[in-house]
Amino acid sequence: MKKRYIGLMSGTSLDGVDVALCQIDNEVCHLEATHFVSFSTTLRDAIMNLIQNKINIRDIGKLDHLLALFFAKAVNELLEKISLSSKEIDAIGVHGQTCGMNQVENIHSLYSWEMLLCWQVRQT
Repeated sequence: MKKRYIGLMSGTSLDGVDVALCQIDNEVCHLEATHFVSFSTTLRDAIMNLIQNKINIRDIGKLDHLLALFFAKAVNELLEKISLSSKEIDAIGVHGQTCGMNQVENIHSLYSWEMLLCWQVRQT
């Protein structure tokens, strides 16, 4: 049985979010559609302020909410573009927005911090 999944990815380039719709069965993953939505200057600046430690905890909460709405909008635009209903999608996977990445001193591993209110994406 074929299932449809949507995946979203944004990254440290801060250009926007890529959305992909794949149809998967037991043997094949078929890319059905893609969509890209650019970050507004305001959203990009807010993310950059977070990365540069220029915002407070209250602003982090606001930004998290704005990102969730932005990702949900991107999914809805893809669905509208290809005339699909959200009921035809089995699951959505989203990485969140990378807001920090660094190597821990004296440890051979990296850490990264991603931000996203998943419940907000689901409800939008």
